[in-house]
Amino acid sequence: MTLYVSYAPLRWILVVMAVGVFVSGGRDLYAAARLPHGDWPWVQDRVV
Repeated sequence: MTLYVSYAPLRWILVVMAVGVFVSGGRDLYAAARLPHGDWPWVQDRVV
């Protein structure tokens, strides 16, 4: 008896995680470049 295992769900989970890491890295680069609103949610130099 052969057991069939589908790896499609695991593949999609890894793709979604990779996209999240890529977006997070892009956001970090945006903040590091001190572009407008890049400090959100860590607002600095503003009086609340």
